Amino acid sequence: MTGKYNHSIDSKSRMSLPAKLREELGDSVYLVKGNDKCLTVYSLEHWAAFEAKLKSEIGSQARKLQRAICASAVRCDVDAQGRIVLPQELRAYAGLEQEAVIVGVIDRAELWQPDRWQAFDEEFTADDLANAMDEYGF
Repeated sequence: MTGKYNHSIDSKSRMSLPAKLREELGDSVYLVKGNDKCLTVYSLEHWAAFEAKLKSEIGSQARKLQRAICASAVRCDVDAQGRIVLPQELRAYAGLEQEAVIVGVIDRAELWQPDRWQAFDEEFTADDLANAMDEYGF
C-alpha cells in the first residue's frame, strides 16, 4: 500500500477512502489509534495478523498494549460511495476535524491531521532517509 492523499471529512464524520486503497483494504476495515497521534486503518486480513501478534505477547506491558489497542479498535464498513465513518473518540485522538492526509504504509493506511503530517514530512529530512535506508540495508 503506497501513496499520499488529502481528503475531506464531512459533517457526518465520513471520509472517502481513495479507490486504490479501497481495492487493497476491502469492504470492511479496522480503525485504531496509531503511533504519532494518527489513526491506523487495517484490512480484515492484516488486522487478524496484527491481533494474532498482539495475542502472542505476554507480560504486563503486553497486556497494557492489548487493552489500549483493542479498546480503540472499531470495525468500519465501507459504504457504496467508498466512505467510512470516523468515530468521534478516534477523531479527537488524531485531531481530525475537516481534513485528513491518508498515507499508504506497506500493509496499512494512516490518517493524519494535515499539520501533524506536514511537521513529520518536514522533520524527516533527506539525510534522515539516507541514514535510515543505510541502517536497514537498503
